[in-house]
Amino acid sequence: MNFFLVGVLSFFSLFSWAQRYKLELQLQKGSSYSQFIDADVTSIVKADNKDVYTDMGMKGLMTFEVVDIIDSVFLLEAYYESIEWTMDLPNKSLKFSSENEKADDVVSMLFEAITYNPFELKLSKTGKVLEIKNLDSVIYAALDEFELGQTEREAFYKQLHENFNESSLKSSIELATAIFPNAPVAIGDKWAKQTTLKSLVPLKVTMVYELKEVTPTQFVIHGSAKIQTVDKDATVEMAGMYMSYNLQGSLINELTVDRSTGWTKKGESRQVMKGSSTIKENPKSSQKMTVPIQVFSNTSISDKP
Repeated sequence: MNFFLVGVLSFFSLFSWAQRYKLELQLQKGSSYSQFIDADVTSIVKADNKDVYTDMGMKGLMTFEVVDIIDSVFLLEAYYESIEWTMDLPNKSLKFSSENEKADDVVSMLFEAITYNPFELKLSKTGKVLEIKNLDSVIYAALDEFELGQTEREAFYKQLHENFNESSLKSSIELATAIFPNAPVAIGDKWAKQTTLKSLVPLKVTMVYELKEVTPTQFVIHGSAKIQTVDKDATVEMAGMYMSYNLQGSLINELTVDRSTGWTKKGESRQVMKGSSTIKENPKSSQKMTVPIQVFSNTSISDKP
């Protein structure tokens, strides 16, 4: 009798383990969904045999309203509710926030002008951002609220566009959405995703996800990735210097996803990269110097602040 019970329990245990789940976005037309991102990045550059630390923080609360669903594609209207950006340099600290009402803080005032200005977004059921439209018009509308000369306007546009361009925004959103497999999976199953993070330096990310746990209301997903610079010879301009980066690293992602909607309720991401940065010769400088660099970042994602 005991052997019979053990056999029955083992059968149901295996059946439960082998059960497959369709992981995908199931957003509802007319509903709104929020995504709050809190990211901290620390870079360490070795210069003159000393470690120079730079800490940068970025917080943003976004709302996504489902306007329509066409052929399994979600048409969204999205906007920022709040934006905050901080930087701690060796000799000073900076903080800009859309909630800062100081009249002399133009960057914070621009952030405030960006909030609640909507742009359009197309999202697939697997969470891939298919298209972002009218993002530039949001920046131009914010700039139109200030009396700026052409030079100032171009300078502010460049600064804002570096942080709020389509590529960087796509990478930010997909960190919590582009996580789903193309077929049903069981607990313990793994699937691969490959993407390019478009930041200051484009990074190739090869991620492997695993369905770790299923509850009546949530999916728990674990991800681990290898990261490397897409083009180590590509040059970017920064503070008047022309630089290239050669970086490699890893990323760990832990996500809790709502079963009924597929929307991420909570997520934690830890990223480590190491390599080198090369200052190249250019018309403003005859120097060419390669220095070791390390970058550590922690990002939390939730559906509310």
